[in-house]
This record gives sequence, structure tokens and C-alpha cells, in this order.
Amino acid sequence: MLLQFTKLTNLILVATVLLLFAFCSCKKMPKSNSSRLVPPIDTTKIPLPTSGQVNVNCKLVDSSGKTLSHLFVKVESASYPNTIFTTISDSVGNVKFSPYENTENTMTVYGSLECNTPVFTITFPTTNRDTSIGTFTISSLIMANISGNVVDCNNKPVSGHIILQKDQENYQFNLSNGIFNFSIPICNSTGPESVTIIAEDNATLEPGSPVTISLNAGNNNVGTLKACYDNTSSQEYINYTFDSQSYSIAPPVDTIYEGIDSGTHWIRIYGFTLNTNYNNYIGFVINGSLSVGGTDVSLDEFEIGNNYSRTSEPIIVNITEYGPVGNGFIAGNFHTNVINFQNPQDSTLHSTKVNFRVKRKS
Repeated sequence: MLLQFTKLTNLILVATVLLLFAFCSCKKMPKSNSSRLVPPIDTTKIPLPTSGQVNVNCKLVDSSGKTLSHLFVKVESASYPNTIFTTISDSVGNVKFSPYENTENTMTVYGSLECNTPVFTITFPTTNRDTSIGTFTISSLIMANISGNVVDCNNKPVSGHIILQKDQENYQFNLSNGIFNFSIPICNSTGPESVTIIAEDNATLEPGSPVTISLNAGNNNVGTLKACYDNTSSQEYINYTFDSQSYSIAPPVDTIYEGIDSGTHWIRIYGFTLNTNYNNYIGFVINGSLSVGGTDVSLDEFEIGNNYSRTSEPIIVNITEYGPVGNGFIAGNFHTNVINFQNPQDSTLHSTKVNFRVKRKS
């Protein structure tokens, strides 16, 4: 996608407005956006492209052939020097972007978004057709290994995952019997790089409190983390499963909205991920006499992504926290089945569990 030259806050604002419309209509969600924002420039001096765009892909590997994920990639066109395309290599090292056709381009790879020194650069032309420019070996990366373990409220190992917040993205790494051990690229070997990690329990869909750590090159053991509900924290989240696959909406990288429906006065909640390689959206409406443990709090509207909504079966929402507007939170959980409403011939039921905690803003 062509990078729009605005600040990150503008993109989030636009995405939020689009999602407000999307959720109210219950028909659409934000479209994929694989671009990242750069500081604004004088757009009156940018030559307007006269050609279309083509899809280009490649793969990044290390010297042993292992795929490299989470690398920041920038593509600049010689024909349009003020036009920049950016993306991040996905979980299997693939890089995808859409530059202009019939142009000369330079692709630069960095260990992180904030890095000043690239680890790889190559120049390549485009034609008027989609193309793969090959597999590239990167041997000068500086890596940080992160290890530790996660327990639940009873200090038992959990089956879950770690969310790593880095480069304005959320990355997910699975646990093995409560243990995590993974490596990520960082900018340099002389100074620490700050990241935030959140432990989550897939069984309860409960996260632990965010922990900020300073990464150095080599091994970084963070010890024991807890995936346990804490009603004294300021943490917001929407965690859910879809056919046993876990998904997380985790601010500040992701966005969560809570508000009162003007017509029904029911509470409307939704969250979304505006990620380089994928989008994630969930929205729902709850109604009734809201109170902790109340038995008449029910689920009204519910939607996941573009295609899935709840069935007509009645669903009770278990409210576990209900604080005052302004500094309080609403938290709870529910279990429902969803169907693909875009395909009436598909009657498959998809089991979905949701656990949420959102600050009350209205």
C-alpha cells in the first residue's frame, strides 16, 4: 500500500472513525493496511505517480537458512524519491509490498523500527507484473534472546502465550508447559532496547500485568511472570478464542472503545489491531442491569471480522468488575457460537470465548 505521509496518531484516528461506522452498521471492519507512518512532508513537492502498482515479495533468512521475522523493511523509489513503502517480515520471513510498476527501487532492511543503521540493502526494478525478487541472506543482525516462565493465580504453569510489544506492533510467542524462549532482532549491541511483555493464559483468557524490560544483545532471562486477573491495575484487554485459536487486543498498540449506544443505552465495546501483516477486529453489545455477578446481563450484537456474527441463542455475560465512569472498569466473560453470515450456505458453528476488561469512559 502507498504510505500516506501523516503521523501515526492520524492513522489511528482515521481507523477509529472507520471502525465506529463499521461496528454501528455491523457489516464491515477496517481493511488491511500494511503501511507504516512517517513524519509529514511538503506534499506539494511530490511528483504524482503516473503508473500503477504491482505486488512484490521476497524472503529473509539468516546464514543457516532460518527464516527471519519482525524485521523492519523500507522500500524507496528512485522515480518518486519522496514515496516510501514500509512493512515488517512476517512469522516465516516473508516480505510483501506494492511499489509502482516500471520503476527502480531500493529495499533497506533494519533490525527494528528505531534502528538507524540498516543490516541489508538491495536495488531492484519492477515491471508491469507481480514478481518475487528472491530470498536474501542477512548475516549482520544483533539478536536478543528472551526466556522465562509463566504461572497462573495458583502458581501453576499455564498453557498460553507471551505478547511482545515492540516497534508499535504486538508479537505473539507460544508457551511450552509455561516456559518461553525466543529471539528477536534489536538495534545494537551497546545499549538496551525497551520492550513490553504480557503473559496470557489460554485456558482462562486472563493476562498478567504488562512488564517493561530492557533488552541487551544475548540472553535476557525475565524470571517468572503471572497470567492472573488483577482488578487493581489500569490494564485494558479483549482476549478471545475462535475455534480454539487465541487472539488478543492489547493496548496501547491496539485500540479498544467503550461507549453507550444512544438509542438503546446499552454498552457497546469493540477492539481492533491495526497490524502490518494482519488485522483483527471484535465488537459486541451487552445489556441488562449491570452488576458483578448479575444474572440478567445478556449479549446482544456480536461480530468478529468481516464475516462472523453470533447465532440467535441467548447468551449471559458474566460481569466480574463494574466500576464508576471515569476511573472504573467493566470486565467480564462469555461463551457463544458464531456463524459466517456472509455465506448463508455455511452452517458451521464456531465456538468463541471472550474475556474482556475495558475502562468505563461513558
